[in-house]
Amino acid sequence: MKNIQDQLKTFLMDHHYYEVAIPLIRQFSKSYDHYYKKLTEASDYYLKQKGDAPQ
Repeated sequence: MKNIQDQLKTFLMDHHYYEVAIPLIRQFSKSYDHYYKKLTEASDYYLKQKGDAPQ
């Protein structure tokens, strides 16, 4: 299963999914945009608590 996940991640990165598709989805889906913002906030909070926050 890990191999499939790695292949999918590589495919999505190679085809710029995160740079192209995610911003487009956020434009037409307010609920996804809200989810994305909350997820980003949670990630930032976690990294800050862990001590790995980007400076």
